[in-house]
Amino acid sequence: MGSKGIGESAVTPPKVGKGQRKSAQPVVSVTAEKCAIISGGRDTTASTVVTGPETTAIVTAQEGPTIVTGQETTAGVIAQEGPSIITGQETTARVTAQEGPTIVTCQETTARVTAQEGPSIVTGQETTATAGVSAQEGPTIVTGQETTARVTAQESLSIVTGLETTTRVTAQEGPTIVTGQETTARVTAQEGPTIVTGQETTARVTAQEGLSIVTGQETTARVTAQEGPTIVTGQETTTGVSAQEGPTIVTGQETTAGVSALEGPGCHSPAGQ
Repeated sequence: MGSKGIGESAVTPPKVGKGQRKSAQPVVSVTAEKCAIISGGRDTTASTVVTGPETTAIVTAQEGPTIVTGQETTAGVIAQEGPSIITGQETTARVTAQEGPTIVTCQETTARVTAQEGPSIVTGQETTATAGVSAQEGPTIVTGQETTARVTAQESLSIVTGLETTTRVTAQEGPTIVTGQETTARVTAQEGPTIVTGQETTARVTAQEGLSIVTGQETTARVTAQEGPTIVTGQETTTGVSAQEGPTIVTGQETTAGVSALEGPGCHSPAGQ
């Protein structure tokens, strides 16, 4: 699959699991600076990932060539392993992850995290710089300056992070990773066989491509993504999204919105049926 250029329309969205929306509003088309124009749709048969408005968090995960997100008021996380990704605008935070060769992000007003497994990465600008993260699987990584948090991710066997007061993100594809404690949010990503996370008070996102993952409890939002064979999530009080390419996925309970995406043969989501 080739990368779509800026301004070109991405095509052929893959099939994904059904989602759940609080309202029947269609997703608004999003046009962002330095991004191509993408079209929204209605969450009817869930043949395409189409998310609606949530009040706390929304996560859209896809490995296909196209991703369309809605609008979020607090946080939006967009992950894709395909060749192109186009994100919209969020008012608080956005995370964009891609394993393809190129990624271009838009602008956010508070925080942005950009992760890529391909050979190059280009990040934009943040206006508040609560958190800025640049991650790359290549041999070199260069991070910018942040006023609150900084994260450095590498695929080697070891990773050392600094001190953060608000947010820390630790990503590693090596065999083992252990993170510390954060006061607001933590994201831990690993493609190795084992991952152990701590406790968070607001939000946690745990992603792993290894064999198994077990997460703890969060009070606001949790997103668990895995490409391995099995994933089990706990309970969320606001929003839970589980994405997996493996054969089985079981999500917990959500009270506001749940989106489940799966490219494997089976998917079970109590909140997304």
